[in-house]
Amino acid sequence: MKMEYADGGGYSTRLLIALDVDGTTVRDDGVTISPRVHAAVRAVRSAGHHVVLATGRSPAATVPVTVALGLAGEFVVCSNGAVTLRLDPARADRYAVVAHAAFDPRALLAIIGREWPGGAVAVELPGAGGIRATASFPPGELPGDVLVVPWSQLGLCGASRLIVHAAENPARLARIADDLGFDCVADTTGDAEAVEIGPRGVSKAAALEALRVALKVAGSDTVAVGDHLNDVEMLRWAMRGIAMGDAPALLKEVANEVTSSCDSDGLAIALESIISPARTPTGSRPLMMHRCTPTDGLQGNLTSASLATFCGGIRCPETRLRLGSTAQEEEAPRSCDQPLP
Repeated sequence: MKMEYADGGGYSTRLLIALDVDGTTVRDDGVTISPRVHAAVRAVRSAGHHVVLATGRSPAATVPVTVALGLAGEFVVCSNGAVTLRLDPARADRYAVVAHAAFDPRALLAIIGREWPGGAVAVELPGAGGIRATASFPPGELPGDVLVVPWSQLGLCGASRLIVHAAENPARLARIADDLGFDCVADTTGDAEAVEIGPRGVSKAAALEALRVALKVAGSDTVAVGDHLNDVEMLRWAMRGIAMGDAPALLKEVANEVTSSCDSDGLAIALESIISPARTPTGSRPLMMHRCTPTDGLQGNLTSASLATFCGGIRCPETRLRLGSTAQEEEAPRSCDQPLP
């Protein structure tokens, strides 16, 4: 598909540009963003494009990155698609939750407790309610607010995702989760023995597609950059999927292009190619469409979007975003005030 550029270079339409955080935007120390990446993000935003961070991080761990990049007013996809935020510096926590997925993890936790007693397990509460973990979960493994609780309290408030650290039998745990109707999210930490479980059909790609429809961005005007296996669906979703230079082979295979590594400012190179088309990441291939198609359109002005269940190999759950007035948005839940029945 031929790209159309505005006079003087750059895209002629407003893009939705999705950026992974760790290993893509932020370097391996989890904090450092290079000056060149800073400048490139500012440049694409100044050109009028949407910049959406899409990360496996929890909301609390993601917000400092958004502040550092100056992304006020943008949307953020957290927790591998389970939570979508609108950034608002006027609010106490700088954001409002506009969409979140949740499930009841208690049946799964009961099986894990029987088969792997003493396992290191963490539950991320729905919305932006923080993380509950067992005492055996390694300190510092999960950024953000982590509260150590007894096993019996892990699942009382529901979950947006469940993380099992150093699972003894990841394949069996994945089968159990699937039998119960949950999905195992691709590893986000680099720990081959970590298993992350979430609601069926939740992914970065599904959350981004809901945003795309609500923001009225054409499917052909989507870009995604990532470096890890939890970015596979996101790069398939985007019209222009770009893998970082040190990404796994599978991610490079599904990408349209491969840029340099994070330490070599690969993200900046990719973003600069949007502003100046002559600068193109290495390994470019013909663009292919891999995206979800909504089954119905918007109802009103940026109020909701419904997605098909399966499309283009991406699972897309029924998702509705409330992106109208700020009065429609909610403060994120901060505690477990209403335990599951």
